[in-house]
Amino acid sequence: MRSSSSREKLFRAALAALFTIAVAASGGAESPPAPNSAQPYVVKVHADWCGTCSALEPTWEKIEAEYQGKVRLVVFDVTNKKAVEKSRAEAKLLGLTDVFDRYKGSTGTIAVLDAQGNPIAVMKGELDFTRYKEAIAQAQIS
Repeated sequence: MRSSSSREKLFRAALAALFTIAVAASGGAESPPAPNSAQPYVVKVHADWCGTCSALEPTWEKIEAEYQGKVRLVVFDVTNKKAVEKSRAEAKLLGLTDVFDRYKGSTGTIAVLDAQGNPIAVMKGELDFTRYKEAIAQAQIS
């Protein structure tokens, strides 16, 4: 019979595998970087019903194109209760629960965090791509 510790390790490994599959199925070309990666985060708080989120889409696409594989791109979807719970689970896996809890009610927000998850810049509705480039550059040297 397996010990409780062995079952917990097996459960965590299975959960991590499911997360990797979910990210790949959602359009991620690569599996997410390991949580201990030295890459900074760029976190978007999104809801389908949010007008600001729609306006930010071209800017977010530029961020994705420019920084895919160079930063950890994360989208916390808060469109509905099911999406919120899925995003909360992702935040927990990434060690970003505090960030999720702080910004989940602020759709249209993009936060640039250093590799440890500390905020470098938090912008709501900012359409100027150069502002994100500057924040990401700062996060990469932090």
